[in-house]
Amino acid sequence: MGITKKIARNTCFLVISSIISYVAYFLALMYMARYLGPGEFGILSIAIAFTGLFGIFTDLGLGMLTVREVSRDKKLANKYIGNTIAMKTVFSVAALIYILIATALMGYDPKTTIVIVLITIAIVISSFFTTFFSVFQAYQQMEYQAIATGFDNIFMFAAVIVAMSLSWDVVAFASLYLARNVLVLLYMFFIYIRKYELPKIEFDFSFWKSTIKEALPFALSGIFLTLFIWIPSIILSVMVGKEAVGFYGAPNKLIYFFLSIYSVYMVAVFPVMSLFYKKSKNSLKFIYGRSFKYTMVICLPVTILISLLAPQIIIAVYGDAYGPSAVALQILVWTLTLVSISGISANLLGSINKQLTVIKIIAVGIFINVLSGLILIHKFSFIGASITTVVTDVSVLFIMLYTISKTNFVDKSLFRDLLKIILSNLAMAFVVYCLKDLNLILVTLSGFIVYLIVLNFTKIFDENDLIIFKKIHGNKN
Repeated sequence: MGITKKIARNTCFLVISSIISYVAYFLALMYMARYLGPGEFGILSIAIAFTGLFGIFTDLGLGMLTVREVSRDKKLANKYIGNTIAMKTVFSVAALIYILIATALMGYDPKTTIVIVLITIAIVISSFFTTFFSVFQAYQQMEYQAIATGFDNIFMFAAVIVAMSLSWDVVAFASLYLARNVLVLLYMFFIYIRKYELPKIEFDFSFWKSTIKEALPFALSGIFLTLFIWIPSIILSVMVGKEAVGFYGAPNKLIYFFLSIYSVYMVAVFPVMSLFYKKSKNSLKFIYGRSFKYTMVICLPVTILISLLAPQIIIAVYGDAYGPSAVALQILVWTLTLVSISGISANLLGSINKQLTVIKIIAVGIFINVLSGLILIHKFSFIGASITTVVTDVSVLFIMLYTISKTNFVDKSLFRDLLKIILSNLAMAFVVYCLKDLNLILVTLSGFIVYLIVLNFTKIFDENDLIIFKKIHGNKN
């Protein structure tokens, strides 16, 4: 199977499963938010943000390193999975201890503390099944991850409905995250031993030393990225309160839904990028250029549409109690395009062994995030947190694009279609603005139809795009 076909196949599997999965999760989240209200939903958001800061320590970049190395040499799979499971066991225990200490120092109330502990254990369990994800990703066999991803959130949706019918509180809802991750781990373990063999746990300390050293840049990148994603929520919880975290968390979760769907492409393309760095640098350059273009074509109209219709979307999804979150959504939604472009750019840098550069860029982002957060959140609460997030993402994207422009993998043609994309979006925005008081679904469909028509008139897709589409559909001519 050709590389284009593999990327399309893997992306297709993951997109279909992700759409099913994240629609289920989105519905679960919607009902949870409505049922719990801004206060208790704020507790859950605090717990997810808090554990997110420490959860990265359960992996320390081993997942990304496994994908990169095993995609280049499949014989390394058993070595990596055996030692990685052993290393993650040690890391998980340490992370759990750190979180318990940090929770005590932050002075959270008993209910919030219990929720944080439950979410932490769920995160620890997820670090183990993502080890199996990494191997399947390296082999470009994404269907197993797709099934797991689809199953876990369908289970979550069903469990939330049951929990609501039984009048459970936020602690019980947190336990659902734990149950879901246990089931996914059992499924991935069963698939792996059936497909390959029972993993042999190894304590090769010389391998641990070299692997951790090699994975450290990926780990630091993940740590820094996690920090500036969750820092606004943590600052909000300390400076303002849990209700403000709920108003900020609601639109944030909505954007995460869209980012999660797009991220499946980055998951599918990363091992191919890593392979091409060794075999065909021109192909790597081509993949990045097309990925940048397709990201702008897909993500920018979604961003503009949600920004224009944010008040209607918030009320439709979360109810009147979350009305103040509309302004936050109008601001936060721009992270969809910014983070997507940054993500595919970070993929490129990681595939050419420049993960240290990514770390430096994200470190600058953290500095901007904390500084602007302390200033803006104190004055504007969750709206300030939203502005902080976007300011950080803009800064990181500009630095990353500047860095990539200094490599041999991009050229000025990267931005040649940008004007066409902007014009198409302006036409869509005009139609949506004129019709915004009508039915939400009707306005959305009208906007996208106009966007696709104008996009077609601009002739944005060239011969290379047509060749890609034909290969995806199996036409070899």
